[in-house]
Formats: sequence, structure tokens, C-alpha cells
Amino acid sequence: MKLTELMDKHQQVQITIFQWILKSEGAIRIKDLERELAISVPTLQKEIRSLETALELFDDESKLMKLDNDYLSLHLSNEFSVKAFVYSYLEQALDYQIVSFIFQHKKVSITKMALDLQVSEASLFRRLKSINQQLEEFEIQFRNKKMIGDELQIRVFYYYLFWTSLPFEQLQKKFRNPTIQNLIQVIEKHFHLTFTKEQYWKLSLWLGIMHSRFDYRGEQKYRLRKETVHEIEQDMFYQELKNMLARYLSRFAFQGSDEESVYLYLFFLSENLLPSEKKWLTESPFIAKFLTLNQKIYQELVHDSDVSSFDAFLLELHIKLAFSKGWIDTEENDLLLLSDYDSSKMSACMSIIEAELSKDISNSQWRMLDQAYGLVVDIYQRRQQKELLVGIASDDSLQSEEVYQFIEQHLASLPHVKVKKAKNRVYSLLVASEYTDITNYAYEERYIFSGRLSLFEVNRLKQAIENCYDRS
Repeated sequence: MKLTELMDKHQQVQITIFQWILKSEGAIRIKDLERELAISVPTLQKEIRSLETALELFDDESKLMKLDNDYLSLHLSNEFSVKAFVYSYLEQALDYQIVSFIFQHKKVSITKMALDLQVSEASLFRRLKSINQQLEEFEIQFRNKKMIGDELQIRVFYYYLFWTSLPFEQLQKKFRNPTIQNLIQVIEKHFHLTFTKEQYWKLSLWLGIMHSRFDYRGEQKYRLRKETVHEIEQDMFYQELKNMLARYLSRFAFQGSDEESVYLYLFFLSENLLPSEKKWLTESPFIAKFLTLNQKIYQELVHDSDVSSFDAFLLELHIKLAFSKGWIDTEENDLLLLSDYDSSKMSACMSIIEAELSKDISNSQWRMLDQAYGLVVDIYQRRQQKELLVGIASDDSLQSEEVYQFIEQHLASLPHVKVKKAKNRVYSLLVASEYTDITNYAYEERYIFSGRLSLFEVNRLKQAIENCYDRS
């Protein structure tokens, strides 16, 4: 499903306009918008005015401007957070409010929800019907005053929902928990891990969802195959993780530690949180079959047998695919799709996935694969070229490397601009995502990279560099 599908029609149009400008060179023809959106001129003009107002209310330094040549142009301040702006729409969207309300309450009273959300019960029933249509992809539904379906899929849905929608400040506010923080510290110490800021909050979110689901004990449905659970139980990392989680859950008098341990183990694999030591991969019979799948896919993608540098990324991807029923697409990036680059390769990969995993894959999951495989091909090809140093704050993930390569490609030719990986020195402009830990960096100006790999972002970054020149 798309995150914007939880918005009303007017919000969807406005965010679509906003995203299209982000993916362009910073300006787009109004006539092109009219044709693509298939709406009348008066309606389009109304939505443009609403978007303009929303931008100004969100950040008075950011503007949507209509140029003389019938183009719309967008200016965003250096501190502008695209995710926070989209969230400002979501938190006003009734469907998003309903789904959040259901998460917060064990038994949902329609009357109470109608009062809290200030809508009629008839409107609620209409929206719940629409929400259930979106939830079908995850094979879960809202029925009989609660969310029903496989417990793992309920958690996966809420994890994707909150991770893709909540800005960092909201994520901290809603899911900061001292007991969870202590558990994460125990895990880090035991496995000699040091989670990045992003990894820490992903794990905090998952464990926070686990806590919220404690109220449903005795009502949860577990549908993992016994053979799968047996394979997982042979894994050394799982065994140690299970012991730690069992001790943690004992303080809550919670008896379902086996299922919780399996869920947490799968989460570690699906978010690439596993310790880097190879023994955790090579000595696991459960992981072994996914490494074999990685090898087959990688060989098909790039005709290379050395998959080692992509194993963690592909393992994360294929675990998600094997144990999750859906995916939430934020439509943030115009990444290279494998199907656009080579449709025959994508078809071959689809055949391999269907044969190896023996499960139905949703359309949004196929899109997730299409983007991920396109990323692998793109990174692989870039690594074959001579690499230049780029000065941005980043981690070791493939996504960060893609951002790294993107900025290098578009800024390396600028005269008198040294673009390098951020280290221990003072920077005129520090480029970082909102999840990057910048406490150890010294800088004069900070630039929040939106994560969108577009020419608009390049021009915005070039403007920030010019501003630094002017101030110096």
C-alpha cells in the first residue's frame, strides 16, 4: 500500500504535487500537473493554493511560487524535513487517526472513537471499510472492535506504518521507554554491538509495538510453520537472544517468550541488525537457505559469484519478503527500477523468488524488490568505476552509499568545492539525514538531506553551498 492512501483525496493531490516537484528540477508546468492528475483547472488551482498555505504554515522560509511561464517552483529551507511535512498531513487524515487509535486501544469502542475523533459513527464505518481494503495486503482486518489476523503481520504493519510516517521527534516522543532502552543496552553488550542511531530507533519501535501487544495475550494468532520454527531454534544467535528476552519478559509475567523470541529474531534479520561476525550467518541452517537464494539472485543480476558485499542487504530483503505480507511505499525516491533497466532480469528474479519462497507476493512487495534489485545493480556498476571521496555524514548501509554516490556524481565537478566523507574536522556545510548522529561533527551550517535522489535536491544543495560562499 502507499502511505498517501491513508490521506483524503485533497491531501493526496497536494502531496502528489509536492512530490512531483521534488522529483523534478525544482519546477513543473501546471499544464503537466493538470494532465497527470486528471482534474479540472479550478480544482488544481485550489489544491495548489492549499499546498502553498500548508508549506508557509509548516516553515515560513519555504515557498511554493507560481512563475510567469506557467511553472510552479519550490524553495525549501536548509532545515526543511520532508518527512515531517508529509506527517503534518497524515496527522490530520482521518484514516491515519483511526489506525493510530486502534493501535492505542485493546478494545475499540466505535462510540468513543467517534467522540475522540469528532466524526459521526456512520463516517467511521465508511472509513473502516476503506481501511480494511488497504489492510487486505497484510492479511489483517479490523473486526469485532480489534485488529485480527496473524500477530506477526499486525506488528509488521504497524512497524512499517510508524517507521515510514513518524518524524524522528515524534518517534522519540511516542516510543521512548527506559525499560526498552535497558534491554537494548543488554543486547549490545552481550553481542558486542554498537547500533547506529537509526538501528537503535528501529529496534525501539519494534519493541515498543511488542509492549503494546502484551494486552492481547491469549488472543494472538501465530501462524509460522513448525518446520520454520524448528530451523530457527537451531540458530545460535536465536538461542542467545531468546534467553535474554525471556529474562526481560519475566518481569511482566509474560509466558509467550518463544513466539516473541522468533519475532525479534526475524526482525533482527529483516533490518540487518545481526552482529557482523560471519559465524552468525554461516553456522545457521535457517539462514543458509536464504544465502543460497542471495547467490542465485545476485548471479542473475550482475553475473558475479562474489555476493559477500551484498549478502546482508539481500538477506534483509528476502527475510522481509518471506515473512511479511505487505509493504508501505512512501514513494520518496525515483530509484532505478530493475524492470526499467532490464525487464528480462526482473522476470528471471521473480521466477527464482516464487520457486524458492513458494508464496504469493503482493504488488507492493514486487515494487520493493524492483527498487532493491535496481539498487544492487546500480551500486555494483558504480563500484566498477573509479570512486571519489565525498564529504557527507553517512553510515555503512547501501542506502547511504547510494546517497554518497549521488552527491559525488553531481557535485564533484563544482570548482573549489571539496566533497569528502565527514570526519573529525570543521565543515562549512554538513550534509546529513535526520537519523544521522552528528554529535561528533563540527560544522557551521547543517543541511538535512531529504533522501530524495533528484535534480531538485541537487539544485537545493548547490544553493546551500552558494549561500555558504556568500556568508564566508
